[in-house]
Amino acid sequence: MPNELVVSDELKQFVEEVLAKNNISLKSKIEYGSGSEIGDGYISKTFAVVVTDEEKSLHLFLKTPLGLT
Repeated sequence: MPNELVVSDELKQFVEEVLAKNNISLKSKIEYGSGSEIGDGYISKTFAVVVTDEEKSLHLFLKTPLGLT
């Protein structure tokens, strides 16, 4: 069974703050996925974030300390 992706409330809040600061609607659909596993390890984890609305999409990769995942 593959590992289930766990995204912390802190990381979700950070993404929402970034969207708000850049005037991106918080009504947009936000999807989280595992990013590149290259470089993941003892101190960090990479997440892929896709933000979509009716007109456009934004693809982000976030590298976070393991305590924030």
